[in-house]
Amino acid sequence: MKSIFLLLISMYLSAASLKEQMLSWYEIGDYEKVCNVGFSNLSNDKQDEEFLSLYSFGCLNSDQLDRLIVPSSLLKY
Repeated sequence: MKSIFLLLISMYLSAASLKEQMLSWYEIGDYEKVCNVGFSNLSNDKQDEEFLSLYSFGCLNSDQLDRLIVPSSLLKY
């Protein structure tokens, strides 16, 4: 039971740190990296609106419009 609890906490903290890292990349203008990292981690954070928004705006600003379909549909519904 204790190991499951620790696993859940570590998963939560890694998700939070990923968003923070993506935000820092976005703030310095590394939009392509935000889009690529968002794309590769999409399966882990499909319900997180902050993550999806960062991912979407990163792709939009880096002109990777083909990657906008999934996050925009997830944000819509």
